[in-house]
Amino acid sequence: MPPRSLIAGYFALQAVAGAVWWMMLWLWPASREWFWPTRTSDSVLLAFAAADVVCFVGGSALAAVAVAKRLPGARAVLWFVVGAVSYATLYVLASFLFTGECILAVVLMCAAAVLAWLAALGYRE
Repeated sequence: MPPRSLIAGYFALQAVAGAVWWMMLWLWPASREWFWPTRTSDSVLLAFAAADVVCFVGGSALAAVAVAKRLPGARAVLWFVVGAVSYATLYVLASFLFTGECILAVVLMCAAAVLAWLAALGYRE
């Protein structure tokens, strides 16, 4: 069972990493080609921003606080974030399987999904 501080720290890191990632995509459009198939419009990628910022970034930040402060409902927040991460992971995996592009997105999202699942499974109130 991972310590509570490790779980909270992971979700805090995930929130910061997600926020930095979206800022990079928005402010440095050339970076999008590392994570997105070349034949797909940038507008499709950017359409995910609102949901991803709320569910992935905001959810991860909320999970970090809820776990660190032992708030009631922390487990529910963790599993909400696991669902959001899993959905995004399956999306980029399917995109890779159809296009053969953007393996970096698959690697990063698979790592995030595995770590989120392990953290949620290991959480004890």
